[in-house]
Amino acid sequence: MPPPAGRARELRRRLTDAERILWRHLRSRRLAGAKFRRQEPVGRYVTDFCCIEHKLIVEVDGEHHAAPGQVEHDRKRTEFLERSGYRVLRFWNGEVLGELRGVLEMIQEAIEPPHPDPLPEGEGTREAESETRKLRQGIEAPGVMIGEVAVESPHPDPLPEGEGPREAESETRKLRR
Repeated sequence: MPPPAGRARELRRRLTDAERILWRHLRSRRLAGAKFRRQEPVGRYVTDFCCIEHKLIVEVDGEHHAAPGQVEHDRKRTEFLERSGYRVLRFWNGEVLGELRGVLEMIQEAIEPPHPDPLPEGEGTREAESETRKLRQGIEAPGVMIGEVAVESPHPDPLPEGEGPREAESETRKLRR
């Protein structure tokens, strides 16, 4: 078997369809600004995609990785890479070809650190997005600015009569004259 650098060069020329598609999305810092290298040697192994900056390795496995001997080899390989400080994400070719968006989201989540103040449970979900959409459309949206129209809502401490924003505007106009 050639040394890892020579093998990596050879593998770069023979990407699978799944690797080629994924590479289009990872190259040139296209995903979350992370620099990925393809067919990158790490120790005695050649990884499919490696982001050194984030210590992340992405492997795209074909059906031969399901063979009993290969499963054990992949387990040992993953252990070595993890001991070397990398996080390893593995995807089947079919996942990349059929669920690319989900694969890219998982890679992006592995790159980006978790937010220091995550949203409470249920916020930031599709349900919350649909609530936001309703608010933008003016459905159940008291007190929200929609386009150029303000929908009024009662304030717990209303301003005294004559001190609202409309009155302040008319006072400003009087002063300008």
